[in-house]
Amino acid sequence: MVVLFLILSSVLSLQGALGSGRELKRVCYFTNWSNKVQVVEARFHIKDINPALCTHLIFAFARINTDSFRLNPTEVDDDNGSLTNKAGRYFDFTDLKKKNPKLVTLLSVGGASLSDAFIAVVSSPTLIRLFATNCVVYLRDRKFDGLDIDWEFPGRTLKDQFTELIRALREGFEREAFEQGRPRLLLTIAAGVGEEALQSYNITQVVGYVDFVNLMAYDFHGAWNGITAFSGPLYSRLSNYQFSPFLSQNWAVQHWLNESGFPEKLVLGVSLTGLSFTLEDPERNGVGAPIIDKGYAGPLKMIPGHLAYPEICQMLQNGATRVWDGEQKVNYAYKDNQWVGFEDRDSIKIKTQYALDMGLGE
Repeated sequence: MVVLFLILSSVLSLQGALGSGRELKRVCYFTNWSNKVQVVEARFHIKDINPALCTHLIFAFARINTDSFRLNPTEVDDDNGSLTNKAGRYFDFTDLKKKNPKLVTLLSVGGASLSDAFIAVVSSPTLIRLFATNCVVYLRDRKFDGLDIDWEFPGRTLKDQFTELIRALREGFEREAFEQGRPRLLLTIAAGVGEEALQSYNITQVVGYVDFVNLMAYDFHGAWNGITAFSGPLYSRLSNYQFSPFLSQNWAVQHWLNESGFPEKLVLGVSLTGLSFTLEDPERNGVGAPIIDKGYAGPLKMIPGHLAYPEICQMLQNGATRVWDGEQKVNYAYKDNQWVGFEDRDSIKIKTQYALDMGLGE
């Protein structure tokens, strides 16, 4: 994860190309390990961010200290911890607002590997309130404009506690804003869209408390399916019985819309990482073809099953065959026994138009 627009960027706003004056939220995540990847050429730093590209920038991730119930940095260079000579990447990140005063910066807590700490937070109402109070102090001290909760995932057993956590954070942010006479801190969540992950949310209540929801509308498929498929298809693949009708961005958006009724609070997440596979038979290379395993690691990300966009471009330059899938509105390419599904300008443009048509993220 070495570039800015990675895990959960919103659909890029191409209003000029689409002939629309409407503005979408452009929510972009910066991963705090992106400057430490093994290949120097693939590293991405805060100084590389163009602060005019996104309306909202989210720094991922902070962690929860389950002894103090405070936020803590996950990388040593994120925050030096000083109260007088404050320094670190948190401050470099929020200082991007000096270049773009309209930019909104948030801090994300949790993520796939750091979410278990939420269980301790929601174990009692007292700890929930303590955590909410501590978050306000931490965010203000580091000049963030809000907090993004990325709990993966509360599940059915903790969905009510998750709702209470979100409610307490919103109330704490409102109280501090009123008492201090300053703009309220924003509150967002990164939310799952799979059938199992959806059991984590009292959607109607949660959407009422947050400013917007970043739908993690990707990772619908992987090597566990045993066939080639797309990470974030816009529409379900109804032409092939091997594919569930519930695994698409459109299905996820419709579910959240039906439960919440607030399209303007939903941001459609798109991953710019290609999902790759090793084909069982190079001659069977369409969508739904049998696979042996994940695709080979690329020279930049060096992660099996995932290719960064420059790695995909290199694959195409080396003679891969490129195909547009009209049913699910995504590209794929194959060469020998390697296969990758990926986004490009055309697929992002279609998803942007979809977001505009649905009234998402306005």
